[in-house]
Amino acid sequence: MSPNVITSLPIERVLFGARGYGTAGRNRAIGTGEVVVYLLIAGVVIAAVCALLYLVNRMQHRKRYNSHSTLFAGLCRVHGLGRGDRALLKQVASQHQLAQPARVFTEPKWLDPAGLRGSLSRQASKVENLRKRLFGPNGR
Repeated sequence: MSPNVITSLPIERVLFGARGYGTAGRNRAIGTGEVVVYLLIAGVVIAAVCALLYLVNRMQHRKRYNSHSTLFAGLCRVHGLGRGDRALLKQVASQHQLAQPARVFTEPKWLDPAGLRGSLSRQASKVENLRKRLFGPNGR
């Protein structure tokens, strides 16, 4: 390979001002205007990548910190609830047709063992224990 092949790459010409072959196949020097155009293109590409990364980061941040599932997980973590307790709370929320499972943390009535139906009625003692943990010994 001849050394001219390497120096005829556009980036090499821009960075080092090397002489290369133009589109017509003749030697020409790169002008200042062409360097400015290449630098502007590079700047636009970098700015577009940065803007895209910023937007993706904002969407992930919003999802991570402003979602119902994150709120539910955070409340369970604060109260020291394990996987089984979280699943039970989600079942209770589903039975009461709550739009968001985190609502079971707002009022003790959602965890009233008397209001449980079906398979959850067999877990009334666990629900009562959760109610006491979340709302105190009186559960009110």
